[in-house]
Amino acid sequence: MDSLPPEHRHYGTVDKLLRKSVSEGQDFLFDSVKFNEELLNLETKYGFPYDSLVSFLRNLHLHHVKKAAPRVKSTLKGILQRYCDGQSIVALAGQVNYPPYLLSRFLVEEISRHGSNKKSLSATMKHPAAVLKTKEDLKQQYAYSEEVGSNTEDGTRLAAEVLRAIDCDPMYGPSHDRQRHLIGVEYEVLLEYQLKELNIPFETETELRHRGTSRTPDILLSYPLSVEVSTKHGTEWKVVYWIDSKALFGDVDTHRVSVLAQAESYIHRFGPGLVLYWFGHAPLDALEDAQGDISIIGWQLPTRFMLPTGEIITRGKTNVFK
Repeated sequence: MDSLPPEHRHYGTVDKLLRKSVSEGQDFLFDSVKFNEELLNLETKYGFPYDSLVSFLRNLHLHHVKKAAPRVKSTLKGILQRYCDGQSIVALAGQVNYPPYLLSRFLVEEISRHGSNKKSLSATMKHPAAVLKTKEDLKQQYAYSEEVGSNTEDGTRLAAEVLRAIDCDPMYGPSHDRQRHLIGVEYEVLLEYQLKELNIPFETETELRHRGTSRTPDILLSYPLSVEVSTKHGTEWKVVYWIDSKALFGDVDTHRVSVLAQAESYIHRFGPGLVLYWFGHAPLDALEDAQGDISIIGWQLPTRFMLPTGEIITRGKTNVFK
């Protein structure tokens, strides 16, 4: 048991703790500083890597947000009134257990004159101080909301409230979206680099789309390879035709809901493949593998590959990201 990595050994415990924090809307979900402190404490206690915890928690929280959105929208009139009476967006977010940034987006859409379409709303959320400068930027019926709540000499109360919501939200907002996108690209580039170092020929998702192929994995191998991976039954050689890079933690729900169906579509088109979770994953016996057609690995590429000729090539076990 002790030979298992911490993310497998303590998966059940950490899963319960994170789910509890999400369902209860605990304070650290509305405070970026407390958020980091809480996850660092969990890392210290359980040895669960910090980046894996961040990804795991966000995966769970996304499910919560999707379920909670209709409830929040249905009560938005009351939330809006409390905001106009002087309550802060961050405090309201805690009361309704919804991310500060996403709640602020709902309110800006209702209150401002810049929420009429998705493009202008997104621009406002990226640069609230520059867009929400005066009362004239608010709809007339909500102008009185500027007279209560947080005081600001420059700009509007609404702009200040949105900026505070962005600052307090540890998981959602323009900077978080940008960071996740860049991390995803970074790991795709790393995967391509490592395959090139091994002289393994492949086509990227971009190249496949340019020639009209839809629903493509990140990497389609030019010929099938066998990879040595851990499975539910021990270490095995598995034939793979493609590799999909996932810059996230592969928890049970995310794997089943988001990744499995996608991977099965690749199996139908190209054959068995490999899903690489760069931030680790749940224990293999808890993850569905499409009757063995999906090989699952965490943190890094397999270290041994077998070519169609039977030749085995080995790469170094270097993983600077863990």
